[in-house]
Amino acid sequence: MQGLKLNQGEKEYLKQRDTRLLPAARVAPMKQRSYLRALFDERGMTVTALNNYLSCPWRYFFLNLVRIPEAPSVMGEYGSATHAALKQYFDRD
Repeated sequence: MQGLKLNQGEKEYLKQRDTRLLPAARVAPMKQRSYLRALFDERGMTVTALNNYLSCPWRYFFLNLVRIPEAPSVMGEYGSATHAALKQYFDRD
């Protein structure tokens, strides 16, 4: 396997980040690259995906491209419970 080459800007960016997990993640065989390209072509770039990429390219990679699920947030659970309660209240006969 051959690692991806980084430009100077990427090297500087990585110096500012916790890079303990990055070396293994930066190495991808060509067949995985073609798979990721196919995923990108299929899913495109939404506004949310773009915002995730701008905040952290790895966030975009894991959440939007390969779609590894996140643990539910407290606020998300609260919102879901509120919606369910309101739906049940207004749907009653």
